[in-house]
Amino acid sequence: MTSASITGEVVRAAGSGEPRVPTVTPRWRRLLAAHYFWVVPGLVMLGLGRYRYLTPRLWRDEIATWSAAVRSVPELFDLLGNTDAVAGGHYLFMHYWIAVFGDSAASLRTPSLLAMAAAAALVALTGNHLHGGAGGLAAGLLFAAIPATSRFAQEARSYAFATLAAALATYLFVRALDRPGWGRWAWYSAALVLVGCAHLVALLLLSGHAVAVAWLLAVDRDRRLLRWPAAAGLGIAALSPLILVARRQRTTQIGWMPVPAAHDLLPTLTMVTASTLVAGALVGMAAAGSRRGGTRSLLVCAGGVLAPPIAGFVVSQSTPIWWPRYLLFLLPALALLAARALARAALPAVVAGAVLVGLLGLPDQLAIRGPAGHEADRYPAGPWYTPPDWFGAARIVRSGQRPGDGIVYVGDSDRARSMFMLRSTMDYHLRTDATRPKDVYLDRSAAQIGAFWARECADPKACLAGTGRVWVVAVSTQDHIVAGAGNDAGLAALRGYRSVRVWHPGGLTIELVQHTG
Repeated sequence: MTSASITGEVVRAAGSGEPRVPTVTPRWRRLLAAHYFWVVPGLVMLGLGRYRYLTPRLWRDEIATWSAAVRSVPELFDLLGNTDAVAGGHYLFMHYWIAVFGDSAASLRTPSLLAMAAAAALVALTGNHLHGGAGGLAAGLLFAAIPATSRFAQEARSYAFATLAAALATYLFVRALDRPGWGRWAWYSAALVLVGCAHLVALLLLSGHAVAVAWLLAVDRDRRLLRWPAAAGLGIAALSPLILVARRQRTTQIGWMPVPAAHDLLPTLTMVTASTLVAGALVGMAAAGSRRGGTRSLLVCAGGVLAPPIAGFVVSQSTPIWWPRYLLFLLPALALLAARALARAALPAVVAGAVLVGLLGLPDQLAIRGPAGHEADRYPAGPWYTPPDWFGAARIVRSGQRPGDGIVYVGDSDRARSMFMLRSTMDYHLRTDATRPKDVYLDRSAAQIGAFWARECADPKACLAGTGRVWVVAVSTQDHIVAGAGNDAGLAALRGYRSVRVWHPGGLTIELVQHTG
């Protein structure tokens, strides 16, 4: 029987005189069949991250990104010289992104969404290299099903980029282990620079790589693996200026963090995945997969999950860095470790396993997509938390403002943070209003002093002179803010004003007052 080519040559079926034309498979189907194991997880992550990604309100950290990114480049570098140098690369990227795509909430969050989708694809590529096609598909889908990946795919911060950079560094590390030539280690060093620029704490992944290299050196005695310390050292050396600046800023940047105790290690995976059930399921799958062969893949995956938290705990005894979102870079290794249990499964079983993990995390997935989904540091916030309705506050001011109006802000006990959030969030939501109220007590803006919070005038009464109506926005649920001024100098200056109306959007109070004269 003659063979047929894909161009459509006519052949005859065995035992039949009837002609048969081979089916021509479209090119896109052939490509998908060859690359489905990483394309599908990337698309799934994109879809999950995109679902209701504008429902959660922009919260404090995202407003900080906007506040930094909309400054001029000299103003931005002035800020980074004083604080938040570790996020400088992300702020600079967002500066140019906003210049092209604008500063809507959708625009601010889209880079993180794309970064997390790319991370899912890279996790699948690494899984394919370690476990085969089924294992790669399982790793990518499990990564996408973790609630925390959706949470930070929807946030305008650098954590999705740190996860992407960690996934890239792990992929290049695995490739270099197979053929430890200098060229592959050089690419690995470059990836480490990206990891550090995204978030310095993510460099803790080096501890997991060190465990794998040390074990393989002891077993295989391949001296080419001794090139890893040089590659890692080169990446750290390239980051040394950033490390020195960050170290100088650690008192203001991370000085507020508590020193962790030993028991804080126990809920690490629950906090990082943002779901107790999902963390438990992934640990169970990892335990089942540990019975499979493949020492190298087990070392890379288990080392990447276990070593960084321990290293972070040790470092935090002198320099506190222990915070859930800082350890998000663990998720690629966790997904790869759990995927070992499905590496030899059929395609339906792989999909079913990922769907089951996704269903276990469904309540947490819904919680992070609520209006308060981004408001708590130990995410998700939960239904009991009612965040300030910044958008509602801005809508109230916008609907009633008049030319010549002023606005003043009243913080809570954590004055620095609350005043930053009040001023910056109202600035963001009223940024397009030509007749927006004047910030009466503003002396020098945050951009002018190279900080996140502005400097207020020393004489509130003098700054208030000539302003007939004032919008008082306070982090409070009190009915009449001005009447309960107490010793607050800014509110005391408003005692010659009468209250016109009071609103309570969320956990805020807005009081419109007018001068009695």
